[in-house]
Amino acid sequence: MQFKALTGKYYVSKPISADVIPALADQGFAKIICNLPDGEVPDQAQSATLADHAAAYGIDFVYIPIKVTEITPQTVLHHTKAVIETEGAVLAYCASGRRAAMMWALEFSDKYSLDRIVGKARDIGFDLSSMSQKLETFKPLPSGVRL
Repeated sequence: MQFKALTGKYYVSKPISADVIPALADQGFAKIICNLPDGEVPDQAQSATLADHAAAYGIDFVYIPIKVTEITPQTVLHHTKAVIETEGAVLAYCASGRRAAMMWALEFSDKYSLDRIVGKARDIGFDLSSMSQKLETFKPLPSGVRL
């Protein structure tokens, strides 16, 4: 399974299965963030099952399901805190990795230029240019908080 790095700490992917969790542990991942609502993708592993497997390998698991049309500043802050509070690498996953990349983009929307954010996402295969207006106006984090 391929994990795409947006930073040295934050990676995104399509849905994972329990059998990749040992490899995540071996690679030093400390947290998995599930941005995929349970039941959205046929035959996907349920978040509770993955949480149990992750715990067995010492990996924290956070369920933050996201629907693109329902992203709020509170959702972004919850996601950001999950990343900030983690010592080690974080893997966020959804149906394709795009929503997890969108969360990263929104988290940094008031820290980096639009070109930098869209370019970094494009580098790993996600076109976020359609959300340019939202990225330019979104204010996700309290002042002074950095990832």
